[in-house]
Amino acid sequence: MKKFIFTSCVILLLLNAIYFFSCSQSTSSSDYPPGGFKGRIFDSSDHKPLSRVQLTTSPASEGAFTDTNGYFLISGIQMGSSAVNLHVVASKQGYVVDTFMVIVYSNDTANITFSMVPTNGIFVIDGLILNQYTSATSLSGVNMYDMVVEEDIAYDVDIKFRNNTNLVYLKTAYESATNSGLQTKFSPFLGSYTKHEFDTLASYYGASNPISPTADFPNDNTQILLTDSVKNNVYAFFLKGRYSPGYTRVYGLVHIDSAWFDGASNLYKIMVDAKINKNEQNYFIPGTLKK
Repeated sequence: MKKFIFTSCVILLLLNAIYFFSCSQSTSSSDYPPGGFKGRIFDSSDHKPLSRVQLTTSPASEGAFTDTNGYFLISGIQMGSSAVNLHVVASKQGYVVDTFMVIVYSNDTANITFSMVPTNGIFVIDGLILNQYTSATSLSGVNMYDMVVEEDIAYDVDIKFRNNTNLVYLKTAYESATNSGLQTKFSPFLGSYTKHEFDTLASYYGASNPISPTADFPNDNTQILLTDSVKNNVYAFFLKGRYSPGYTRVYGLVHIDSAWFDGASNLYKIMVDAKINKNEQNYFIPGTLKK
């Protein structure tokens, strides 16, 4: 009798274990076969297929590149449920980065088609923060061609931030005394623009037609003003140190978003936004053609 009871208890325990195991498995991701999505990408201006567009996702997957006919396939996406939302980033040099959401279903391959907008040689950067100059390694320089903040001493800096107490300004990186740095020439003050107004500012209005690299850019620096007075000031600039005969000139617009004294670092700082055109045009709206 005792043996029978013992055997029965063992069987019940085994049944319970199997039951709980099956319940835990019923909600695991292995119950949802992988999904994926495919599609084709075109150029929005001429509607031709785009090759070598890189696609990345979040949550992460293998990613993909488009082929010569603009097609791509991303498969094997692990599913935590019957459907997941993927954040997708499509990028290609010379085109505006495109981001979008796609719903991927388990054991299915979604199909999408979209177009990417060419920059037409126009590039935009927001929120570059430059520090007050205190030494050669201060982050007070901007490589405006690549739109990155660099050390003041860097060989490929175009523009430098300078201040005299609470008087601030931007200047050419070229130093005549040492014959170092790249030269940048500035326009006169163009006006005060909000960030939104700057984003939609298409041209250096008042410039010659065609734009003149000498007459329209007479200055080596912006106006020297109090920190409270430079907010929203806009200037055009010419990256003169980048130009060589036979190559296109690079023109740009810079928006001084704000300037302030940062007590934590004990430094003056300035924030700028910029737009450049690498095709020697007085036009600064990416993804559109100059009319």
